[in-house]
Amino acid sequence: MKKHVILMQCHTAPEQINLMTALFPADQFDFYIHVDRKSDIQPKIEARENVRFVPDGLRVDVRWGRFSQVEATLALLRMVDPERCAYAHLISGCDFTIKRPEAIVRACDGREFIQSKILPGDTVWAWGGLDRFMVRYPDWMIRRPDHRAVRAIRLAYREIAMRTGLYRLRKTPTDAFYRGSSWFSITGECAAWMLEYIDAHPEYTRFFRHGVCVDEIYFSTLIRLSPFAGQIDGDPMRYIRWKGGRNGGPAFLTEADIPAMAESPGFFARKIDGIGLCRKIQSALLKG
Repeated sequence: MKKHVILMQCHTAPEQINLMTALFPADQFDFYIHVDRKSDIQPKIEARENVRFVPDGLRVDVRWGRFSQVEATLALLRMVDPERCAYAHLISGCDFTIKRPEAIVRACDGREFIQSKILPGDTVWAWGGLDRFMVRYPDWMIRRPDHRAVRAIRLAYREIAMRTGLYRLRKTPTDAFYRGSSWFSITGECAAWMLEYIDAHPEYTRFFRHGVCVDEIYFSTLIRLSPFAGQIDGDPMRYIRWKGGRNGGPAFLTEADIPAMAESPGFFARKIDGIGLCRKIQSALLKG
């Protein structure tokens, strides 16, 4: 029987990760975990028969907004054996399940649970998101928004590039681009196809390597090139409460979100800061 694989990117919260891995039966679920190269939590994550780690030599130093986010995801996908994997679920170490394992298995019926919305389309992103991949950014310029001086330089650089054509990439690997959450649940066959495609088309990865926050475009576009495009569900099956605004990311969830989690079709909640809330979710949603 094919198993489900939960691919996890993490750098903190080993206790929360241990609670998560303990909830999933080893005969149906495996965990493949990428621990950020900067982090020392790996020895604190409990060894289980269904838990494997990305080898030390392949661990990535993940930096906000940089291509390293995609590289960490690819390192996890390369651990997936499509002959043994029914679904691959990509989450972070601060996410937590809001569905019992058997409910997740029942819901996974061959659809690809990944967002893939046309760009520029209906988005609050500046330049309709086109600047994220059409401009070649130096790595030092890609920092979190709270680094205000660097962000101001990057925005000025972006405006010059987009308005004048300087530092813009000319040759694109596809005629259309799509956006979506960088967290998804896809079939093992789809995961295998993605890796085969990018290995056969290195220009695809080269194109995105110097963009900003392209993890929200790379996979959402890639699946549109695949034979699995007709199976895209469009819902990544994650419960997320957004901060709002142009630069608003996902808010940290609280106990007040549990009723909404219960109503959500999602498999996992993103994102949770603290094992206390995880235990409350476990008690409220995962018993019985």
